[in-house]
Amino acid sequence: MQKTMVRDLTHGPVVPLLFRFAMPLFISNALQAVYNLVDMVVVGNCIGQTGMSAVSIGGDILHLLTFIAMGFSSAGQIIIAQAVGQRRPDAIRKTIGTMFTLLLGVSVVISIVCFALRYQILGWLNTPAESHAFAMDYTLTCVCGLPFIYGYNIVSAILRGMGDSKRPFVFIAVAAILNIILDVVFVKFLGMEVFGAALATVIGQGVSFIASIIYLYRQRDAFGFDFRPASFRVDRDAFSRLMALGIPMAIQSAAINLSKIVLASWINGTGVQNSALSGVYNKINMICGVISQSFTTAGSTMVGQNLGARISSAVSCGAAPILFFPVT
Repeated sequence: MQKTMVRDLTHGPVVPLLFRFAMPLFISNALQAVYNLVDMVVVGNCIGQTGMSAVSIGGDILHLLTFIAMGFSSAGQIIIAQAVGQRRPDAIRKTIGTMFTLLLGVSVVISIVCFALRYQILGWLNTPAESHAFAMDYTLTCVCGLPFIYGYNIVSAILRGMGDSKRPFVFIAVAAILNIILDVVFVKFLGMEVFGAALATVIGQGVSFIASIIYLYRQRDAFGFDFRPASFRVDRDAFSRLMALGIPMAIQSAAINLSKIVLASWINGTGVQNSALSGVYNKINMICGVISQSFTTAGSTMVGQNLGARISSAVSCGAAPILFFPVT
């Protein structure tokens, strides 16, 4: 496996390694929070509080729908990191193929279900009548782009698990810059209103995902995944490990987002102005959490690689340690 694809985080002083690995993640998370805020700023300036309310409601729905992507991509990152520490390219390949098939399949199913239940979902959220049409535009557009969000999370998890935090930053930077430019063009100059803001987000995410897939395909020899149809087959052992670690992490993500949705539903019922203000608060709150989120993600990869390295070392010495998710 080429050194350009895998960064070894099992040697060297912990604190400098952690900071160097976490800094691109911090910038990536900050960019993602900022470009989410840009949607609301541009819409608010051009349309007003009804548009801001719609973006707030659509954003809440979108964040809830990504709980599976967040949980299982984080689990995949940890499993890949452990396989990297064990020097097991076969386990990495099987995990990558299983993640792609599982999560992209789930994203398509969720998109179809949410499209069918679009009126009920906005009703459950007590969407104000003034912003209902805008919220429908934003929600449907983002739901159609859900596979791009899931796909980007998969690619980022793969790269982070291998110790690469710089390229996910590049891909999210592409999405952020494109989203900001298209927001202004679509909403301000073309008058596409809230639909334009949602379309800008989906295009940015789509371009980022496609660029990341192209990168992985070009580097396929470096990490042993050839992108042939057979490689996307769901492997039983990889699936079991993803389920064992991903389900608790997905439930944790869902519980947090669901509690926010319940609170947002109550706020939305008090009027469009409060709904818009709630959205502004949520975007600012996302920015406040980027530091802890970045170091947690970085720490997951470091711990995973070192656990894998310890398993490999123990096996070579004839020991049989009991550690989390040994790759057998």
